[in-house]
Amino acid sequence: NLLLKLNVRSSVAATILFLQHRVAQ
Repeated sequence: NLLLKLNVRSSVAATILFLQHRVAQ
């Protein structure tokens, strides 16, 4: 499902950004 794939990719991107933000502090 294309929509599910986009949702998963968005979730992964958000998680990476969240982890990078925590590491930076």
